[in-house]
Amino acid sequence: MARAFLADVRPAERPFFLYVALHAPHDPRQAPRAWLDRYPPSAVRLPPNLLAEHPFDQGDRPIRDELLAPFPRTPEAVRLHLREYLAIVSHADEQISRLLDDLDRRGLTDDTTVVFSGDPGLALGEHGLMGKQSMYDHSTRVPPIIAGPGIPAGRRINRLTYQASIYPTLCDVLAIPLPDTVQFPSLAGWLSDTRDTATAAAGDRAAADDTGASLRRVPPPPAVDPHVLWPTHGSASTSPGRPSTPTRWPGCWPPAPNAGSVRRHRRRVDGRDRR
Repeated sequence: MARAFLADVRPAERPFFLYVALHAPHDPRQAPRAWLDRYPPSAVRLPPNLLAEHPFDQGDRPIRDELLAPFPRTPEAVRLHLREYLAIVSHADEQISRLLDDLDRRGLTDDTTVVFSGDPGLALGEHGLMGKQSMYDHSTRVPPIIAGPGIPAGRRINRLTYQASIYPTLCDVLAIPLPDTVQFPSLAGWLSDTRDTATAAAGDRAAADDTGASLRRVPPPPAVDPHVLWPTHGSASTSPGRPSTPTRWPGCWPPAPNAGSVRRHRRRVDGRDRR
């Protein structure tokens, strides 16, 4: 359908916008047999940090992603998932290349802004996990790639960002008014930032460190209670964004099933901070 759309566009008459959401690499990973055959099981390398189980309860052990493979993780199960993952990602690459080739054939490449991004990466056995619900590198390094008129080619910007910034970035690049409801910042300024990426990234990390430090300075509530809400406005507070007295809404919802995990992690974090 996307290729059929491109075949009919007449950008000289009307600018076009095409959003293509590929299923890959989400499960079920059903790549064509030809792509599976390119990755025989014997050629699939297991991750060096493969574990039978994650070393502690990170709060999402029973969710769907983690139930796709048996506990404890086995090399055979992880290799199966990796093979299917590699095959379906390669198949997706082929489909994307077909769209880019169509832009070339239509003479549209030089006048089209192309953005590529994706879902957070899957663990697939790393750290004993299978899904994306973690803060490990494999699940936080989501690639936003932007190419188009006026955007320097081959430049890599090592800075903190979020996918919700893609929309305001496109608005800026294409000179489209940004709705007032959009809260995330545009990345357009980064595309023309002449600072070296190490300097720019250091500034981002400093800002993140400042934010983290201010959050760490906020004292925790006396106990974890899923029925207690801490409003961020409307009353005097003893620390930024937190009132001196919590608002309790009994019966608002049942106790959180992971309240015990939250308490354990809070103790672990507090102990680490003291060290």
